[in-house]
Amino acid sequence: MGSIGTGATTPDDGADRAREDCERRRIPVDSGKSAIDCRPPGSTTMLSWIWGRKEEETDYQRWFPRLRAFAKKCRRAIPVPPVSSFSAAEREQYRILYAKMQECATSEDGKCILKCKPNEVPILSTTRVGLAAAQKVFTGSGAIILQEEECDYWFSKVYPIDFEPPWWYWFADWSIHEGLEGWVDEHGKEFIHRNYPIPRGSSYWFVVYGTQHGGLCGSHRQELWRWDGCRAEFMDVYDVSIS
Repeated sequence: MGSIGTGATTPDDGADRAREDCERRRIPVDSGKSAIDCRPPGSTTMLSWIWGRKEEETDYQRWFPRLRAFAKKCRRAIPVPPVSSFSAAEREQYRILYAKMQECATSEDGKCILKCKPNEVPILSTTRVGLAAAQKVFTGSGAIILQEEECDYWFSKVYPIDFEPPWWYWFADWSIHEGLEGWVDEHGKEFIHRNYPIPRGSSYWFVVYGTQHGGLCGSHRQELWRWDGCRAEFMDVYDVSIS
């Protein structure tokens, strides 16, 4: 037994202090958690991380085989179009999308997506023309490649998206929208026509691309291009969003 005044403690003293510490960290009974949290300080974050990774692994094992089968079914229904079949406008869109995908594949964001942790998968979404570019750039990467409409269907009808962690998938997407209708409001149209006039017979294209992992980790970029019937030309960055 320790001597009074020396600072030493008995086994009973230690037990009493432990109980007191637990009392100080008591959690309300109606919180849905254990009435007493006797975990060491700082352990909550670690346990949450472990539980999150376990949930991620469970979701991946459950949903990834279904996603892979869904992607294969989509490609049987709508095969990747050969570049030789593209119109002049589609060939230009292919050129742009291919360059953007190549840029992503060698960027830091792209490396994070394509070399993600175990139990995670990159999902790449693009247009019909973009499928040909994605096939050339990302074949062998392990990524799931879907057309925009297919990706929308998967996350609305099959696997409703959840912006709460954990996520077992990463997103990257590339698309080109022809014209301004349905893409910008009247104020935006007026701004573009005033600041970026184009010759008669030409049209505007929006090139949109970005990455996303969870509700608070991603970025997207919108570029304004001009199509004159022969070649597409970059005009300016229209918008950048970071979450």
